[in-house]
Amino acid sequence: MYHLLELLLIAPLLLASFTMFHSRRGPCCGQPQADAGAAAQRLGPYTLGNKLGEGAMGEVYRAWNSAVGAWHAVKLLPRHASASDRRRFEKEARLGALVRHPNSVSIIEQAEERHGTCYYAMELLEGTSLQALVEREGPQPAARVARILGQLAAALAELHAQGLVHRDVKPDNVLLSSSGNELCKLIDFGLIEHVGALAEGQPEGTLIGTPLYMSPEAILAPQTVGPQSDLYALGAVGYFLLRGEPMFRASSLIEVCCHHLHSTPEPLELEPGDDCAAELERVVLDCLAKRPGDRPATSAEIARRLARWSVATPPGLRAVRGRRPSTAACPPSRPCPIAA
Repeated sequence: MYHLLELLLIAPLLLASFTMFHSRRGPCCGQPQADAGAAAQRLGPYTLGNKLGEGAMGEVYRAWNSAVGAWHAVKLLPRHASASDRRRFEKEARLGALVRHPNSVSIIEQAEERHGTCYYAMELLEGTSLQALVEREGPQPAARVARILGQLAAALAELHAQGLVHRDVKPDNVLLSSSGNELCKLIDFGLIEHVGALAEGQPEGTLIGTPLYMSPEAILAPQTVGPQSDLYALGAVGYFLLRGEPMFRASSLIEVCCHHLHSTPEPLELEPGDDCAAELERVVLDCLAKRPGDRPATSAEIARRLARWSVATPPGLRAVRGRRPSTAACPPSRPCPIAA
């Protein structure tokens, strides 16, 4: 039985914020969609090609950069955007540009055309999201998950060192390279923010993020979240990869949030006798501690714990036995995110 007081506290917040932050969607990867109207548009050195995705905060296009002779991705802010949306877009580009790590998408430049179109360019990524990977293949082997989480932890360590929090770490926001080198990229900086500025310009009591990967403190006190909230989401991503399904199944948004506050996830049931699987399970469960102070101190610590398995694949490791991906009834993640 959930605590009645907590239900009363979070119910109005969930209803008020779900529409605001659950509608952002649009792929930065996958099959391009034809968009003849924008195909010939030029923005500085960029000639826009096919649309890759769209959402509440803009559209993403494949674009040819004639200045350097390379394909990039360009995100445009709609011309009808409000002044507050413009400020948020500019902050997204400015803060995202501070993140310079091989496992994070790189923002190249931000500009505004004379006619008022605001845009920024980033590297063009080719690959599949972790969400699509699990939907296609099911639970992932422990060694592969260790490599993925190690890379994501390293990316978050660099982001947190800048005094930033991502606030939307989830399988849809991680791309696995299609080049065969298992390189991961953390994408979508739409909710990135300085730790000390979380309360600025944000309606009081508004939830930020994706419910399936939201930390307890992000539900109860969203304006107080810090790096440990990203670590909780990282643990939830690891659980999803290992088990092939989200750690909590629920029939409503309120129920999934109450699970984050009170419920213990089902055991992972990893293959016994393997050092990699054992350490990986400890890392995931440590990240999923309900209290921020009980989680690992930093994401760099997680990266160090998983570094042993970051290159080679130990023999004999298999995925969770008898598990196939299933769809949770609680509100899902955005189908595929806009990059940065």
